[in-house]
Amino acid sequence: MTGTTEADALSGCDLDGRFARWKLIDREDLALPGSRLRTCRVQTTDGATLILRTTHADGDEGTRLLLDNEIRALARLTRAFPDWRPRPFPALVGYAMDVPRPWALFGDYAGVPVRTAADRLLGAQLRDFMVNLFDALAHLSLVEVVHGRLGPDSVRVDGDRVQLVLFEDAAFTGEPAPLTGDRVQLVLFEDAAFTGERGRLGAAPAASRTDLVAAGHLLYEAFTGHPVRGGRPDLAEVPLLAARLGDLFTGTGPGPDAAEVLRRLGREDVPRLEGRDELDAGRAAFDLARRRKSPPKPPAPLPPPPSSRRRSSRTVALVAAAAALLVVAVLVVLIGVSA
Repeated sequence: MTGTTEADALSGCDLDGRFARWKLIDREDLALPGSRLRTCRVQTTDGATLILRTTHADGDEGTRLLLDNEIRALARLTRAFPDWRPRPFPALVGYAMDVPRPWALFGDYAGVPVRTAADRLLGAQLRDFMVNLFDALAHLSLVEVVHGRLGPDSVRVDGDRVQLVLFEDAAFTGEPAPLTGDRVQLVLFEDAAFTGERGRLGAAPAASRTDLVAAGHLLYEAFTGHPVRGGRPDLAEVPLLAARLGDLFTGTGPGPDAAEVLRRLGREDVPRLEGRDELDAGRAAFDLARRRKSPPKPPAPLPPPPSSRRRSSRTVALVAAAAALLVVAVLVVLIGVSA
């Protein structure tokens, strides 16, 4: 790491939205292929090693949105799993969005990207990697977070631990899936909601199945040493994947979720939330701060005045009623006189 100055400090909000300050004493730039955010490993005066993610330039709205995606997703995950160790994702520590160059602090990244470690994943290690990868995805699906960019650069391994990073394309289930920069979306075969040209894919709702298929592609590459060519991988050369994940690639039906894949792999203690409070808190944490910064909604428009046709009909009715009353009054008078 390289030394920083005494004045190198960050002021912003912690996970709970309270004001906090971090003083940095060391900084090391990290090259992360596929990421469009600037990333540094920093050390604070209290001895913590953290990851600092920022935009590349002041006022860069494109990367500001990417950082916003990452903060939203990791705020929800960190709040939902506060005591889970080791976390399969970096915890959100602090952030500041209302500054010329927004930033966020996360827990340190673990291990190395799969891209540089694939040749070390052999035999039983590959099976452990598969289990831990779907364990990580089960955490995300529990809180309705879709990573959206799963691949050899965004999945890291440290021994038998798997950590997902680079959440800049993340979205919540059902939201329009981001389609930014050079991101490549997976076409989920015959699923009509996800087929079509690149533009239509960008409007498709985010779904955990996107991450599951991406995980299958990553595992295929880890087992065979080469990436998937075309839409479906040839699972004949990987019997384990064919037996456990074959229906993930068929494009018929919704396919298994991450918890079901874990059970197929012999893992019964799948991740779960103790209650809805964790999910609700994770949903509200960052979205509340965003609403506070949003301009107030304009007042509801006044209802339109009644149409001239409605006024004419009402006038005719009133005139008719008055005429009827007048006729009744005249009849009463005439009857009284004749009597």
